[in-house]
Amino acid sequence: MEALKMEMSSFDNNGYLLLEELFSDYEIKSLKRAYNLDMRDSSFRKIHRCKSLDWVHSPSNVENYIEKRRDLLNEIKSIGCLLLGNDKDYVRLGIRIFNKSPDALGTNWHQDAAYIKERKNMRLNLWIPLDDVSKSNGTLRYIKGSHKQGLVPHHEDKNDASGSTIYIPGIVPSDSTTIDVKSGDAIIHHDLVIHSSHANNSQSVRQAIVIVIDSLPSQT
Repeated sequence: MEALKMEMSSFDNNGYLLLEELFSDYEIKSLKRAYNLDMRDSSFRKIHRCKSLDWVHSPSNVENYIEKRRDLLNEIKSIGCLLLGNDKDYVRLGIRIFNKSPDALGTNWHQDAAYIKERKNMRLNLWIPLDDVSKSNGTLRYIKGSHKQGLVPHHEDKNDASGSTIYIPGIVPSDSTTIDVKSGDAIIHHDLVIHSSHANNSQSVRQAIVIVIDSLPSQT
């Protein structure tokens, strides 16, 4: 946690931060087992689909694993508290899983905050790939410092039949920074930072868990 405190200026400047060795090999294997159970079990939640990936909100097996691992849960909350400036008693977590198939397209340039109808507080997204990821298999790329612009206009992607995809026009990819992430590492980013994912040009599925860290109002 002391190392994270030293990196806070990088997060403030860039809008994202790579957290190395956040999870052990055992934790990643356990999360992957839970992830695969959730992707196979379509009865408890509808799997949402768009042209670039599939996702599930509130995956029960992943949620249960994290909830039972109190040490892991508290560490994630502590990271959120440090970056949000909140007490951990007023931090809420939401979990999604994302499945990017081989040959799936990259996601459009967007801000996560654009998907929130009534954004009252800053949110963080903790992006946890379950395997090593790079440009070739769909890692993330960011526009450094773009969170300082506030929420920018998004357009509906009319080429996506799901109707769930929006994008920011005019982004120059060469202005972005691609982040290679090893299994066990994670990226945490501001909900206003502009980002996208690369296409998955590998022969394997890219699996990732996203934990949304939201600050609750103080009960004072």
